[in-house]
Amino acid sequence: MATVFSPFLADGLGGAVSRWTLDKPRILSHHIGVVRETGLGVNTFAREGPLIYIAQPGGAVNDTILGIVDVSDPLAPRPTGVFRSAACVEHIEVKDSIAFLGAPDSGLIVVDCHNPAAPTRLGRFLDFVIGLEVHDSLLFAIGDSLYIFDISNPSVPIQIGATDCRPTSASSIEMATSEGFVYWAATTFGGIEVSMPTNPGECEEVDYTGDSQGIAALGSVVAIADPSSGVWVLQNSQLISGHSGSNPPLPESFHLFPSFPNPFNPVTTIRFSLRDREHITITVFDVLGQKVADLLDGTIEVGTHEVMFDGKGLSAGVYFVEMRSNHKSDSEGLLLIK
Repeated sequence: MATVFSPFLADGLGGAVSRWTLDKPRILSHHIGVVRETGLGVNTFAREGPLIYIAQPGGAVNDTILGIVDVSDPLAPRPTGVFRSAACVEHIEVKDSIAFLGAPDSGLIVVDCHNPAAPTRLGRFLDFVIGLEVHDSLLFAIGDSLYIFDISNPSVPIQIGATDCRPTSASSIEMATSEGFVYWAATTFGGIEVSMPTNPGECEEVDYTGDSQGIAALGSVVAIADPSSGVWVLQNSQLISGHSGSNPPLPESFHLFPSFPNPFNPVTTIRFSLRDREHITITVFDVLGQKVADLLDGTIEVGTHEVMFDGKGLSAGVYFVEMRSNHKSDSEGLLLIK
């Protein structure tokens, strides 16, 4: 189902967008970072715990593209470590001391920062990245398409979904997530439903006369910061309609959705839908056809439901989950990793 966007007046938020102020802000400290004769400066930064991760363009040779600063004492920030490469980094996200760097010339670079004094490269994915966003255990990267990675284990990103949808803007793209949707903004504004990451929905884009330098989302409302025209506030009408009304649409069929996450370790969510009230069983088998788990055996009402499968105690490998009723069945593959 396509995402639909409509204008949303700032006054509808009580004027909060235009009236937020800071009373007499005070500079606590100033960190210069890496100074270059070329004049290239900081592109973006991220924070995790007491550390700030500063991403900046590299030069023609191996150069500092990631600087790590300890700000546990905000009055005396302390440079801790650097990571060098020739990549032109424009985006950074950090999860569990793993830095994800997005570069239009080098793709997605994964850097282990558990020892911030000596960051090390873990790997590289994709050919180029112009947008990057992390939400919980998912990483969304925009390159020639929108790619979705499972980063439950941040050291080992696993691609679980992709869509041919790519923003028409060729410039660097800002991204945000909220309630199962990913949004992006540059010279266009768009979004896509990713509540099922292994099977993302259709994307929708609208033009707006600006050039975004920042985006944030809360519920169905998305705010875009533009250096020339201030703050644009838009609303995802599809998300609104999806949350309203007392009679949600019925599922179209007896269906077992792809499990998420998959691969998994050790727990995954199995989602299914029923068009009619009926008795069903959900069972997990190994590759030899031996039953390893009974997840459900009972009469279930019409609608979409979830059960959890915990693979703790099982060997790593391929398994199959089967949903069966008196008249039909559906199955999906699972990959348990350790």
